Amino acid sequence: MIITQFPIRPDQPLNRSTAVYLMNETLARAHMRERMKHAEHERIVSEVLTARRLQRRAERAARRARKLAHAAGVALSRVS
Repeated sequence: MIITQFPIRPDQPLNRSTAVYLMNETLARAHMRERMKHAEHERIVSEVLTARRLQRRAERAARRARKLAHAAGVALSRVS
């Protein structure tokens, strides 16, 4: 007999096969909760690492821009 639903009434007695089925359902839910928690943690870690990489890229671009601006200013002062 395959049980596909929980007991209809809370006061309905559980037989052994229903109890085992409900235990397996509970275990499966707990396992999925852990997997979802782990996936959420991995997503957050990935976002933080991406933000750090983009921050470093922006800092390098800003340094290059300042260096080029300074070089252009020095070059213009030599021409005058």
